[in-house]
Amino acid sequence: MAKSMTGYGRSTLDTPFGMLTFELLSVNRKSLEMNLFLAKEFSEIEPQLRKWIGKRASRGTVTLRIAKEQNSPEDALLNVNSVRVAKEHWQAIADELGLESKLPLAFLAEQASRAAVQGPRATTEELVDALKPVFDAAADAWIEMRRVEGRALCEEIAPRLKRLTELVTEIEKSSEGILSAYREKIHLKMRELLDVKQDDERLYKEAALFAEKVDTTEELARLLSHIDQVSALLDEDRAVGKSIDFLCQEMLREAQTLSVKSSDLEITKLALEVKSEIEKVREQVQNIE
Repeated sequence: MAKSMTGYGRSTLDTPFGMLTFELLSVNRKSLEMNLFLAKEFSEIEPQLRKWIGKRASRGTVTLRIAKEQNSPEDALLNVNSVRVAKEHWQAIADELGLESKLPLAFLAEQASRAAVQGPRATTEELVDALKPVFDAAADAWIEMRRVEGRALCEEIAPRLKRLTELVTEIEKSSEGILSAYREKIHLKMRELLDVKQDDERLYKEAALFAEKVDTTEELARLLSHIDQVSALLDEDRAVGKSIDFLCQEMLREAQTLSVKSSDLEITKLALEVKSEIEKVREQVQNIE
């Protein structure tokens, strides 16, 4: 079944780079737009993250946020060696600049603690391997919510498609008697003025011209075909929003033609109701991927 473009998914997982939380949020948009909010250390895999999102969505504005819960300095293992390394690092800087260095122990302990928390720089491959499971879990929840929302949209659209079929059928039935009624009307008028017989050739020509003008057979057939196509597309598990929106535009054109061709007040009212129902369907379709 068609999916909505609106959804949310969240996942938290302990990784070698700390406790990571992924949040995926999407809203409707005609094309695909991605907004990524990443810590600097994850920026190098942004292209990979965009590829992952692109495989899960084809339309909508998708926002990805990655939050990292750092280990507290108290949890970092501090030892004499780490403090010594920090001291040598800062002493080298002081010597290079020709400055006198008297570094307090508290400062060195803080620098050693930060180094322990940050750890060594990871490779791109290590980042990808660590972040992929967190992304997949968040994306699965996000997709599931979009499926639920999509199912609700389809349930709202289905009765409107049924009503459209009923309206088109009513118009077909109402149109059947229009030609014979018009022919009888013209015959009475012409007989009053010119004493025309029932089988006069002029009467047939006038009726034929009128029939050509008001014939809506093709428009009604196309409307029914489009309605069936929309119904079938809603059952497909792929991006169908653009296709359905196009069909809605085509149905609106057919409904407009019905209104223009109609010479019967009842058919005109039905055609206007058809246009109203199509507009309501199209409004819902704007949320479908």
